[in-house]
Amino acid sequence: MGRILIVGAGLTGCLLSVYLARRGYRVDVYERHGDPREACPTKRPSLNLTLCERGLRALEEVGLREAVLGLAVAAQGRRVHALDGTHAYQPYGNAGEAIHSISRSNLNDALIEAAEKEPGVRLCFQHKCVAVDLQGGAAEFEDAEGERRVVQADRIIGADGAYSAVRLQMQKTERFDYSQQYWPQGYKSLRLPPGPDGKPQLTPDALHVWPRGSRMLMGFPNKDGSTTCSLLLPYEGEDSYESLKGGPELIEFFRRFYPDMLELIPDLVDQFFAKAANSLVTIKCRPWFVGERVLLVGDAAHAILPSYGQGANAGFEDCRVLNECQEISGEDWPAAMRRFEELRRPNLDVMADLCLEHFAELCDRVADPAFLRRRAIERQLEEVHPDLYQPLYSMITFSELPYAEAVRRAQARSSLVDRIVAIPNVEAKIGSSEIRRLLESEAGKA
Repeated sequence: MGRILIVGAGLTGCLLSVYLARRGYRVDVYERHGDPREACPTKRPSLNLTLCERGLRALEEVGLREAVLGLAVAAQGRRVHALDGTHAYQPYGNAGEAIHSISRSNLNDALIEAAEKEPGVRLCFQHKCVAVDLQGGAAEFEDAEGERRVVQADRIIGADGAYSAVRLQMQKTERFDYSQQYWPQGYKSLRLPPGPDGKPQLTPDALHVWPRGSRMLMGFPNKDGSTTCSLLLPYEGEDSYESLKGGPELIEFFRRFYPDMLELIPDLVDQFFAKAANSLVTIKCRPWFVGERVLLVGDAAHAILPSYGQGANAGFEDCRVLNECQEISGEDWPAAMRRFEELRRPNLDVMADLCLEHFAELCDRVADPAFLRRRAIERQLEEVHPDLYQPLYSMITFSELPYAEAVRRAQARSSLVDRIVAIPNVEAKIGSSEIRRLLESEAGKA
């Protein structure tokens, strides 16, 4: 079947190695960082992500769904914390629908172990990709001692993240389009430990959000009762990473914006100043493949903001869709790569834009009464008329509808929702024949 070289042993690279090995390929996976299961100086920052049906479907196809869910905590909604200490619960979908909070490092460890168990998969850590021969199918790597080696393969797949070395080589080819956009905010991870009794200090049934305009704190529940918090702040200006120069400034900042968290994170100052802020970037490029040998997947092809929780899910869905393309094209890799990009790139371009919009929504609108009323009415419509209406968030998170189609349907129904929201006392009329007729009249158009 041939040999495939995957550059990057992150989430997408490891899962893809399992898919490819089960198709009979010999797969070499090279990773620039050390083994994340060990304490190493290049260990990636600790943070959480969320998994939804798209990602879980891909994991299920290779028998990993239940093992991964065993590491995760189900969150059926978000709890929005106001400045006065009160909080409101906002369900994500209907009863039983949830997203799953999981430590990125725990998920990566599980996928590495799954890859190692596959016959034909070989992982090499601390090997930095320094050059790629796009036509010859070879890549050069440098190990921790500075020694270099060239690895030959029938195909090379860049799964090496937003700062992909494989994509960098592709950017040097003619007519390669590339764009990147950094968000003004960066993030730092803070660990909220369990309480003295070992139980979570925040309710574990939801993600927690403290929206404060351009400054936001988010909390993700963990299996061990801790909560991983992501603090998003502007890099410069007032109340930014630049302005928080020491412990007193940080404590005063939290006292003004997140007073309820001061007592919950006893080592806040030490955690905050232990590491620099991590940047958030959106990346689009085209094409995703060059010639017959080299292909990009995951963040290397389409880095997006984490606001919709789709980064890992999109990467996992890449693996599943690429496998389906191979089922159709067989050993015709150029055809499979071409079909893969045709199916995926338009959807991820749309998702990148949607994440930008949703980030602003999380920062500002989740505490706005008019916005919340509209979302509540949309949830009611879905609950009472599931055959006729599904909100955008549900289409993205709880279905496998292509991203672009989900956005198209939501845009087509936007004016209909406006009309329904404007009906006096509409909350009491959701189940009426009047509302159903309105939904039916628009169903064919959407």
